[in-house]
Amino acid sequence: MKGFRVLRKIIHAITPVSLIFLLAGCPILIEPSVLDDVLPGVAQMISDEGGDGYTFSVSDLPTPSTLEERFSYTYGYMLYNTLLQQDEISNLNASYFAKGALDANAGTAVFSADEMNRILFEVQVKLLQIAQQELEALSKANYEYAHAFLEENGSREGIITTESGLQYTILEPSDGPHMDPAFTPRVRFTLTDGQGEVVDSAESRLLSLSNLTPGFIEGLLLMNVGGRYRFWLAPDLTYPNDEESNPAGPNALLIADVTLLGLE
Repeated sequence: MKGFRVLRKIIHAITPVSLIFLLAGCPILIEPSVLDDVLPGVAQMISDEGGDGYTFSVSDLPTPSTLEERFSYTYGYMLYNTLLQQDEISNLNASYFAKGALDANAGTAVFSADEMNRILFEVQVKLLQIAQQELEALSKANYEYAHAFLEENGSREGIITTESGLQYTILEPSDGPHMDPAFTPRVRFTLTDGQGEVVDSAESRLLSLSNLTPGFIEGLLLMNVGGRYRFWLAPDLTYPNDEESNPAGPNALLIADVTLLGLE
């Protein structure tokens, strides 16, 4: 569901940095061979004895042969490639990434542990800000799309618009008992977004009115048992005070195809 995907996107933005935090305490030493073919060019490593620097090209390393070498290469390749797939941190500097790995292997570091923590925190804050901006932009776009859609949809034949703005059409009329809020409705429903993607559905589900959105409650109260309605729910009628809970995304249009199976 899109609402959860939006939340996952924020978590997704933080995950690469959290991974680096985790790796900082990982006992596995990263061998230079992990950089072969992944980080081409020259990497600098400081020797433990003399402190003199020396250079070598990771491209000159032979093909990994032992299990340790093959694992080291594979681990490095997969880690770096995974990081490159993250849009938020895809601008990694390969040379400094290589230097960081080699310095960790040599037991040297340009920054202290506290400085590294501060750097990672700065990046985490930046990623959160980017994710929040994207969330706000998505919310605005969804809201505008929903109201433009409803304006056009409301002019279609057979579409009824209530005073609150709820739109509905009767797909299968029924003379069964009218919906009574004193009872718990059992329904069959399919919930989709404005593009027709299913975000929730059930063949038979008891619904507590206290847990439903204003638009869904209003729609159910129009129905008779055995009837089937389709509702178009504006953002203001779904999650007006908690837009991130919307399963189709913040401020997204929801379309509910509902059959009232019974009252319990």
